Amino acid sequence: MKSGWSQPAPQEPRSGPRTKQPGRELHVASSSTPPASPAGLPDHRADTDTAPGRGTVLLMSVAVGLCVAANYYAQPLLDTIARDLQLSSASASLVVTGAQVGYALGLVFVLPLGDLLERRRLVCGLTLATAFSLALTAIAPNAGLLLAGTAVTGLLSVAAQVLLPFAADLAAPHQRM
Repeated sequence: MKSGWSQPAPQEPRSGPRTKQPGRELHVASSSTPPASPAGLPDHRADTDTAPGRGTVLLMSVAVGLCVAANYYAQPLLDTIARDLQLSSASASLVVTGAQVGYALGLVFVLPLGDLLERRRLVCGLTLATAFSLALTAIAPNAGLLLAGTAVTGLLSVAAQVLLPFAADLAAPHQRM
């Protein structure tokens, strides 16, 4: 009985320099573009054996913490927000709900961009846009603008989930698990 598995057809050798690995031949791309993953997406991994320095790791750690914290800044301030904007407690709590809904939408619509775009630029853009939305939230004169600002902040706070794989890609190959 013949199984459904078959051996791949032999392919013609590619042009370009070759390096040897134990037991197999490896073709090295000769272009300046980053190699693509099996799914055709760019491979963001660093090709060097150098790891990011302590300062870079500290900066990335603080950035991840601040991105995550942006979703929760309003929670201890709900009573103050309700009083300053003449809102009921239930209405003021919608600010936190808006941040969480924005975060969920960011996970669905923004986070996949980390696989399609250059992560460094994406993280910088998301962080800058988050700072802008936090400033908008801070000066919001009414509940509508406050809710919109926190929802956008939540949407953009997925920068933390883009930053983590970016940090892993920067790590030296021997440090990756």
